Amino acid sequence: MERLYLRLSTFYMKTRANIFIVEDKQATLEMLGDMLETLGYNIAGTERSGENVLRHVRYTNPDLILMDITLHGDQDGIEIAEQIRESHDIPVIYLTGALDNSTIQRAKDTAPYGYLVKPISIHQLGITIQMALHKHALELELRQQERWLSSTLRSISDGVITTDDDSRVTFMNKVAEEITAWSMEEARGYPVNEVINLQDNHADSPDSLFLNPQNSKDLNAREEFLENNRGETIPVEISGSPIEGPEEIPAGKVYVIRDITERRQARQQLLKYQDQLRSLASSLFLSEERERRRVANILHESIGQMLSMAINHLTTLLSKDDIGDETNFMLNQTHQLIQECIDSTRSLTLEMSPPVLNELGLHSGMHWLLDQTRERHQVETQLVMEQEAPPELDTDTQIILFRALQEIIKKAVAQADSSRIEVKVSMDNGEIVIQTDIDGTDFDWDKSISDLDTDGEFGLFNIKERLEYMQGNLSVTAAPTGRTRIVMRLPVGK
Repeated sequence: MERLYLRLSTFYMKTRANIFIVEDKQATLEMLGDMLETLGYNIAGTERSGENVLRHVRYTNPDLILMDITLHGDQDGIEIAEQIRESHDIPVIYLTGALDNSTIQRAKDTAPYGYLVKPISIHQLGITIQMALHKHALELELRQQERWLSSTLRSISDGVITTDDDSRVTFMNKVAEEITAWSMEEARGYPVNEVINLQDNHADSPDSLFLNPQNSKDLNAREEFLENNRGETIPVEISGSPIEGPEEIPAGKVYVIRDITERRQARQQLLKYQDQLRSLASSLFLSEERERRRVANILHESIGQMLSMAINHLTTLLSKDDIGDETNFMLNQTHQLIQECIDSTRSLTLEMSPPVLNELGLHSGMHWLLDQTRERHQVETQLVMEQEAPPELDTDTQIILFRALQEIIKKAVAQADSSRIEVKVSMDNGEIVIQTDIDGTDFDWDKSISDLDTDGEFGLFNIKERLEYMQGNLSVTAAPTGRTRIVMRLPVGK
């Protein structure tokens, strides 16, 4: 009945493993052969002494070896099994009688896959072989996964370091070795905070918590400076995650390190380019403003004066009595056209470069700007000057602040449909502060500040860029009542 059960289980398991037998007693050797055939296994070969086992194993390459510990000759089964373990990946099951403690210890050192104590039953033999083959298959799969994982970790472009639950290094890939200047052989067993030597990794520093074994949470990527084993300081990006063991208890950690030297250099270069572009934009704006002033002066001093002289000549002609009606009509029409031209020229001159700003400064320019807004758009305006513009505020800076306020007021009137605009100028800790309170309908001031204008105007985005380049800032605060407060701050004398 037992044999029938074993035959059926062997048939359905479809196992046809090749087994090599090393046994010095002929009767036991034949009995084992019969049992293996009954169980459905193939016999790869047999040997009664240890001299030729390695040669036969090399040629037959069995799936498992039944090894008698007591053999004739100079070597026993344990010595042969040790040689097989070193040269072949073949599981070994020992066949033995009673064992003393020293022999048991020797046998354990060869990592056998099982023991069978004589006399051996077919049931014991079948179960032991199945367990050994299953264990060996699992080990092969595990080793394959470890090789795959190791190859993956070694091939990725980031440094990878793993630790045990005592926060001691267990693995480093090649990139981690290059970053830390530690080899895996040197680092294995060392505390991770000695290998990943962050510059601020002191007991009272947040970085000490980053590498703390008690910290069982995922560690988000952060930029740090690492001092490697050669004493070089390297900017790195480092992150970490716990390695979960049984019952989700952390069994260690894995750290991912990336050398960001090139990234930081690119970032610094980008910031340098941004500063250069801001400087260029400011220079272009100021150059444009100077050109506006030059053209305004030409319109005012040359063209305006010539038109005024023409008006005077026409007035003289019109005062004569001996001109005909038709000539008088034409002269009056010409006088009216020239007067309209003078008015347009004066208006254009004021728009391009208000003389009051150029001649009297920011305070007077703001008064003029709010007066113009009130007269043209019927908007209530108020200017509160807690302090005059300081003498350290140079002409170019006053122009930039004036144009910034002019742009804010233009947006308030044209797009926010403002009914009241109040401007307050003050000094605060060495900064000039221009606060503009606007009553009006809803308008997305934040979007206006963050987006470039498409109409070619100075724009709130450009205001913000100019102020930041000059170490100032612009902020917007919207109140529930519909009032919006825009504040410009600029250090004086910088």
